[in-house]
Amino acid sequence: MDENAIESTLLKYPLLRRHRDRLAAMGQGAFCFHKTFGLGEIVGYDSVAGRLTVDFDGKPRHAIDPAFAIKHLEILPEGHLLVHFRKNPSKVQKLLRERPAEVLRIILTQSKDGRATQMEIGETLLPILGEKGLKAWWPKAKREAELDPQISQPEQRNGYYILREQPMEQVDELIDGVLLSKQAAKKIQCAAKLLSEKKFILQREKVSMILEELERLSLSTAPVEAEKLQLFWLCEDFATMLEVRLPEEITQDAILMSIGDMTEVANALPISQINRLLRCMQQTFQDNFQSLSILLVRSGSSRTIGTTVDFLIAAGFGEFVQQTITQWLRDGSMKVTLLDWVLRNRHQKKYEELLRPLAGPILFRVALSNLDQESLKRTSNRKIPLAETIIGDRSLVEEVILGQPLEMARDLAHMVLVNQCFDVLTKRSIVARFIRIFPSLQALLESGGAVEEAMLWVSQESLDAIRQEYEHFISVKIPANTAAVERAREEGDLRENSEYKMARQDQDMLLARKTHLEKDLARAQVVNFSDVAVDVVGIGSAVTLEDGKGKLERLAILGAWDSDPDRNILSYLTPLGRELLGKKVGAEVAFEGQAVRTIHSIERWVDCAPRWKSGK
Repeated sequence: MDENAIESTLLKYPLLRRHRDRLAAMGQGAFCFHKTFGLGEIVGYDSVAGRLTVDFDGKPRHAIDPAFAIKHLEILPEGHLLVHFRKNPSKVQKLLRERPAEVLRIILTQSKDGRATQMEIGETLLPILGEKGLKAWWPKAKREAELDPQISQPEQRNGYYILREQPMEQVDELIDGVLLSKQAAKKIQCAAKLLSEKKFILQREKVSMILEELERLSLSTAPVEAEKLQLFWLCEDFATMLEVRLPEEITQDAILMSIGDMTEVANALPISQINRLLRCMQQTFQDNFQSLSILLVRSGSSRTIGTTVDFLIAAGFGEFVQQTITQWLRDGSMKVTLLDWVLRNRHQKKYEELLRPLAGPILFRVALSNLDQESLKRTSNRKIPLAETIIGDRSLVEEVILGQPLEMARDLAHMVLVNQCFDVLTKRSIVARFIRIFPSLQALLESGGAVEEAMLWVSQESLDAIRQEYEHFISVKIPANTAAVERAREEGDLRENSEYKMARQDQDMLLARKTHLEKDLARAQVVNFSDVAVDVVGIGSAVTLEDGKGKLERLAILGAWDSDPDRNILSYLTPLGRELLGKKVGAEVAFEGQAVRTIHSIERWVDCAPRWKSGK
């Protein structure tokens, strides 16, 4: 805009006087960027209408009021990357592909103080690469930026990339990372990289300086136990490099014995370090190594389980692993992750001898029971890996039931049909695999055994509680979340807006729970516990069980939403509840993981509830 145009605009909009320099920058030939219209070039000024004329990609000769332009139009300097792209798109595209670190330097040169966050860099590149292309571009850019002596890396995700006035060698940057970073994780990361830097290894004085800092940090309180262990290993590696001894306070035994949860530590380590942890455990705990290491198999992540089993087999403990897993299977204490690992790896050649004997009806039954429990605890619509394995493994059912009696197959198929983890179509799909082996099981589907919409028998008290929860979702939680999403949306750039992503995740969870509640409420039917018989276990029965030693245990079998394990009250949908329904006094109950018990007596819950509540 020339002086006449500027004066005319200021006369119309006096409040824009403080933006005079920005108006002056809006001259013919200036490049600009608008969040909606994208990259554009100012091609003129209509003095009659008092409007700038801008050629945007796909929107040529667009008229913009200068007052609007001040708020929404970013005037780009001549050296800006988007200006280069406008003039020579193929050259910039090639630069992005072949020299991403140079692209970062160009952007940082144009940024305030030579620094920019990943989000700010992304805003510049989004019009060129698009969201998908930008996501694919970043990994290579980060790798090259780490090797670029002119670019300083951010310590945190929302930190700054900084253009250095003087280039810095990567070794020096890593040394600074160990000595100057405030984060233990960053110090550990940089120190680990220094171990492979030949230039650094030859500088004994600098190696000593790094070891001193690692020792200092190791003797302080590390944020997490996994970092304590990693620090010790780094101290050990640097001390070996220097051929010196570590301080007496820093020992492998002291570090391992200070760890409260070895499984949690193992789950936080990469595979190579899990192996190192196991070697250290074997040295430190010698006599107790087997019993301690098998805990990593019992409760570890899939990666921890596989690495630990491999280590134990190589150490000659394969038979011990098989016996222990078999025992867990028999007593019903196998956890979901281990069950999933066994099912997924049973055909692998290296595990065939270990796992194939386990893949039978008991494993399938325990897996279904665990899935039932997991679905009750689940608070989001996140998929359960074990369920996905059972759904996707089309040979599993045949392996489990081939050669088994019809009653066994019928029982397992029924467990699938009533399992709360699967939807209706998935249940039918899995049961169809049973029917291919035992065609008579088709009757299960025809009788409606697979319908998710089957009636839910509930108490009036539990129905009122679920209705209250539903009303709270509708009137409080969902409106509050909707408002949170809108507030976060107003912050701009949804791609890097963590508050928006969290609010949307909460929204998905809330809507999934709302849908689940609506389905359950539609199926709910209040049951009158006073009508239950006393000669057979039904919904509303109080059952006394007796074990082989004469010990008595009382259980109440109530509605779908009445479970209270602390008070020995079970839903009729639980595995034990289903096992008891229809049984008479004197019948034996053989439930997975528990000794066989006999039904000693049956009462109506309404008759004994007062005594039950008082503990008599």
